[in-house]
Amino acid sequence: MTDIEKIIQCRLGLKVERCHNIRHHGSYSVAAHTTGMLLLAWHLYRPEFAYLAPVIMAHDIPEGWLGDIPLPTMHFTPGLKGAMKWGENRILRDLGLHSADSLSTEMQAMVHAVDRLEFYMWALEQRAMGNRYVDEAIKYMDTRLTSDALPGEAFKFFIRLKTWDVVPKQDKVVEEAMAL
Repeated sequence: MTDIEKIIQCRLGLKVERCHNIRHHGSYSVAAHTTGMLLLAWHLYRPEFAYLAPVIMAHDIPEGWLGDIPLPTMHFTPGLKGAMKWGENRILRDLGLHSADSLSTEMQAMVHAVDRLEFYMWALEQRAMGNRYVDEAIKYMDTRLTSDALPGEAFKFFIRLKTWDVVPKQDKVVEEAMAL
């Protein structure tokens, strides 16, 4: 596969819509999720960012071929998680991209943390817009993020997110802009 073909394939993978099994407002693509993860990694893990960024950029691109498998399906289908990991690693290798396996265990945990935190932030934003379909996802992520050992600054950030008041901050920006 040529470099141009690899880039085209990566761009196609980034266009996949996430959370197709949850009704939601607007679009939530792999590209949007990846950008959010990169921003979180930059702020939470700046010293490690150069190592984390290539893995974060590539981590969901295989969904262009394998789909965005809902988490409950992964948990309740024996063998699916292993098969998906094998498929993802094969696609990443064929495209010349890095997988999380190229990182230390500590850095893999950082990628996993920003992946979950970005989804959690998206769900909180959805709920702030009145979307109650994300309530179960928020409840599940609250449990997972509380029970998992989030590395470095991630746990402190998660605790701050629990009191994050999404809408008033947006309203304040609009009010300030209108006052100009």
